[in-house]
Amino acid sequence: MGKKNLLTPAEMEIMEILWTAKQPMSSNDMLLSGKIEKWSSGYLHNVLRSMLKKDAIRVNGIVQSNTQYARMFEPVLTRPEYAARMALSVGITEKELEEVAEALKRQMEER
Repeated sequence: MGKKNLLTPAEMEIMEILWTAKQPMSSNDMLLSGKIEKWSSGYLHNVLRSMLKKDAIRVNGIVQSNTQYARMFEPVLTRPEYAARMALSVGITEKELEEVAEALKRQMEER
């Protein structure tokens, strides 16, 4: 698994919005969430397109919004699944998995 499957900081912002919402959202809902209000709709659509290609999100349906239709997006990956994808991208092996879990636990305790 290469780095092409890792999310950019902008894509992570969208994932955080979707993980927090715990329900499908339209791009307009995301813009109104207050977390990315300075983004243009064009920039958001480019980010969403990239995330669709990476299989990080999927279209959950279409809803009518005034006179237009909007796609509803939901995450494909949970936060733990994305962490696993990140671990694989840096070459963590099955043998090292227990060590990684122990290191993660220590870091969480230090917080």
